[in-house]
Amino acid sequence: MEIVNIGGPAPKNTLDAPIEHVLACHRRIEQKLDLLLRAMETPGDEIARVFQFFDTNGVFHTQDEEESIFPRLRPRVSASETALLDSLCAEHESIEALYARLAAGDRSLESVRELVDRYHAHIAREDTELVAVMQRHLDDADLRAISREMKQRRGI
Repeated sequence: MEIVNIGGPAPKNTLDAPIEHVLACHRRIEQKLDLLLRAMETPGDEIARVFQFFDTNGVFHTQDEEESIFPRLRPRVSASETALLDSLCAEHESIEALYARLAAGDRSLESVRELVDRYHAHIAREDTELVAVMQRHLDDADLRAISREMKQRRGI
């Protein structure tokens, strides 16, 4: 099974290694969130590029988790781990609702900061808690299947 050092440098971007890919996506999301905060000071093309990222890669990332990773984990995990997955799904919904408000035009600094703060807290939980659950319960066959689904989702 694939073991990932979450304390080291950002992992390489590869769809062939789903755990590393999830972590790499988190680093890219964090970069885009920081860019969004900076772009709020001088609105322009940067904001549009950030929204384009979240409308494509951000959607794929959530689909990767909710359609490929979580369904494989659910039959294998403990009650507390099931609660974690449920909580992460609820956080996805909350973050998506905040993002929808921003995409619809509510671009106040307060709304952007709320999105950034929630996303950072969510990512921190996934980097530690979710990755640990994935490492405990997903085998190499699962990771290969998840990799195939990630690639298919992206048309690769």
